[in-house]
Amino acid sequence: MIKPRDPFEKQSLILIIAALFGHAGNYAYHVITGRLLSDNEYGLLMALFGMVNLVLIPMSALSIALTRAVSGDLVRQQGAGIRTLCKRWTLYLSLTAIALLLPTFLCAELLKESYNLNRLAPLLLAALIPGLNLFLTLSGSLLQGMQKFKGLAFRGASLFIFRALLVGACLLLGWRAAGWALLAHLLGMLVALGISLGFIFHALPKTAPKNAPATKPILQQTLGAIPILLAFSTLMTADVILARYFFAPGLSGQFAQSATLGRMILWLPLPIAQVMFPKVVRDSQPTPAQFQTLKKALGYTLLFILAALGTAWVFADLGLQLVYGISNPPPEQIAWLRGTALAMGLLGPVYLLLQYELARGKIRRMLPLCFFAPAFPLLTHFYHQNPGDLIHILIGLNSLALLSALWVLRGEKD
Repeated sequence: MIKPRDPFEKQSLILIIAALFGHAGNYAYHVITGRLLSDNEYGLLMALFGMVNLVLIPMSALSIALTRAVSGDLVRQQGAGIRTLCKRWTLYLSLTAIALLLPTFLCAELLKESYNLNRLAPLLLAALIPGLNLFLTLSGSLLQGMQKFKGLAFRGASLFIFRALLVGACLLLGWRAAGWALLAHLLGMLVALGISLGFIFHALPKTAPKNAPATKPILQQTLGAIPILLAFSTLMTADVILARYFFAPGLSGQFAQSATLGRMILWLPLPIAQVMFPKVVRDSQPTPAQFQTLKKALGYTLLFILAALGTAWVFADLGLQLVYGISNPPPEQIAWLRGTALAMGLLGPVYLLLQYELARGKIRRMLPLCFFAPAFPLLTHFYHQNPGDLIHILIGLNSLALLSALWVLRGEKD
């Protein structure tokens, strides 16, 4: 076996191995829910996850700003201010989570009417996910900023494995509704949070000086990144939400099955980006090594995505059979899976470049994403004869997003 040659490769390998376990747990979750839930309930579940992700991905702006602060503190004063930062932001986020409870429940009531549901439980459970995710965001930022990649790896894999086990127990007992699948996800988040705290308490400096990174720059960076991350999340997740809105529940459920499998290709850049981010944070003079790290990360990302695209193209029907138990997948479902995989494959390098610009404080260079994202729901409003039309629009917009991301990177040397 060839041993990794440098810390980047070794740390990437740790997270990639954990991602494989996470993939297994994620596939198991969708095998169980996709087979035991009706098309209507599974479509509802995926639409709610799509809505949640529209919030969670922009919320990662806070994670990025906190990670930059922690990484910078390690460079400037060997992490002396991290403990104070941790206490301060735990208080801030606790108050924020409490303040968000009422608005999120009101939004759930409105969604119940627009989706013509006769129950509120799945919407309320989905509304709780962003509040709990605030604390996963803080803990993940601390682990990533301190470059404790084993903790990141273990918590990520545990979340998906645990939720698969729990949802299996719920649905096999006969509780076959989207709400139980969302409850399993929430409990998996709690397990991941507990694991994160264990690693953090072991790694934090013993002293707690007052010179923690200032709050104002973190908030400024967060607010500056939210519009662009919201645009990215729209291009990544809005298809299942729009399909649920425009098409019948059964058809949108079938589309959600294909789209969910195709979207898993975006998992591939995540561990690479997690390792890359703290290594290219621009708190001091830029160095050629930072750009070399980006090129290495892009190379690995493209390699993995091309392999995954080839697999999705050749074995699309087999994937639908194995995960959802569809004996003879219809041609349109196979086409939807391949199309979604292609659309998400185009977004993989965009995600990595987005993380690179965020780490270096050059987020404005990714502003073109804010023009492509609103075009997606606008174009689908006028052109949605069948779910395949959504995918065609998405492939075109994601192609433009990739070209624009590569264009702003031209001439980058440092």
